[in-house]
Amino acid sequence: MNKKKLAKMMITPVLVAGMMVMALPAGTQAEAVEKVESRGISVYERGVLKINGTAATSGIKYDAKNNAIGVLSLNYYAQYGFGGGLADQTYYTLKLPQEFEQISKTDSFKKAVTAKFRQKATGITMKKYNYMQQDFYVEDNTLIFKNPRFSYIVESRILVDVNIDLGKVINETGMHIPRAKDTASRYRFMGQNVQNTNLINWNVLFGSDNDAKTTYSIMDPLGL
Repeated sequence: MNKKKLAKMMITPVLVAGMMVMALPAGTQAEAVEKVESRGISVYERGVLKINGTAATSGIKYDAKNNAIGVLSLNYYAQYGFGGGLADQTYYTLKLPQEFEQISKTDSFKKAVTAKFRQKATGITMKKYNYMQQDFYVEDNTLIFKNPRFSYIVESRILVDVNIDLGKVINETGMHIPRAKDTASRYRFMGQNVQNTNLINWNVLFGSDNDAKTTYSIMDPLGL
């Protein structure tokens, strides 16, 4: 993976008190870049979002009993390119396609979501955490996960894997996912790791590596 594409770095001369460098993520910036400031060091990280899972290539399938089958996996990767410290509270946010707006409001949708957090550095897994239901919520068609706090070092990476069992949601609710309103952009997901969820500007992520789209415009053949 092209590391230059993932991380931009800048050192800022600031007085450091003591020997510990504390990292303070400062929300989103233009061009989908999140600035993480520390006493002496600033780190810019850019994420990459990929779509996988059984429903990634052709959407929802139905068996002989008309039961829906299909899981979407949204895999997010971000790299802190320079420095070290202890991260403040951060949140992984996953913007869902506008076609999910109604189904994402159901209890079944949230219960069908499973996710895990990993932190790696130089090939070594430093932290692993499976999000529990109380660790995330759905707001304005966006999944918001409260991350575990983590220490980061040079080339520290975070990975968040989110699985959504859409087949289960459809079977439990009887609801269906509409066809993509914009057949050119298909179903669009966007992911970003932030400190303040109130400062997210999704518009700056369009066309970036944080912006992932399906290859099809009909996810659910029974959706209108």
